[in-house]
Amino acid sequence: ATYIGNHTSHLWNGKQLNPGVFLGLNSCAINGVNYPVCSTNANLNQRRALYQINPREAALLGAIDENTAIGYQNYKGIKISAQRRAANSLTLNGNYTLSKCTGTPTATTFNQQSAGYIKPDDPSYDDGYCNQDRTHVATVTLGYQTPKVGSGALSALASNWRFSGILSARSGGRLNIITGQDNAFTGLAAQRPNKVSDDFYAKQPTLTQYFNPAAFAQPAPGTLGNLVRNAVVDRKSTRLNSSHVSESRMPS
Repeated sequence: ATYIGNHTSHLWNGKQLNPGVFLGLNSCAINGVNYPVCSTNANLNQRRALYQINPREAALLGAIDENTAIGYQNYKGIKISAQRRAANSLTLNGNYTLSKCTGTPTATTFNQQSAGYIKPDDPSYDDGYCNQDRTHVATVTLGYQTPKVGSGALSALASNWRFSGILSARSGGRLNIITGQDNAFTGLAAQRPNKVSDDFYAKQPTLTQYFNPAAFAQPAPGTLGNLVRNAVVDRKSTRLNSSHVSESRMPS
């Protein structure tokens, strides 16, 4: 049995320097312009943080993304391995890992505009399960070598063949549930909903409804949801793979 622990720091991701500011849903005036509803997607640029400081200088500025290396991830797990070599030429190797990976997201491609940390001043809000988190991972390898049989031609044809195969299984990957709309009115994508229940999955999953919609709710205007990032597991991606069985001839 082996304990595995890993802390990674200085992971890259985008940080929005000029997000929209929620100014309520009542009527208001911004830089001399009256709005019947103060916070809408249509007046996002007029509600941006820098525009509130200096409308004249910030009038031509939209989203401003900074690539910053302030992300982190923590991995911990236990790996149990076993090996058996039997006298009858049968070998069996197996290992099982129970693990957990949490931390902030990190960009795996070129950063997209307004797609970094959801709460720019507090990256820990996006502290959730890693994209690569797999709770259970197991592998079993089986090998068998045929004994020496007879003599002469029979021995040459039937002896010392080795057959092997691999069986691997792992739990499903993580999925991030998002609202599909800008409830916080910040202009940032991939905002998450509120968690209403821990019963995330439909009782009878179908192709069009795999999760339980009643477990999630849209946050109130101007707020962010409390559901952690990558909160659910894609059980459909749980895999049990059996590799091809190979055979080879061992030298006599």
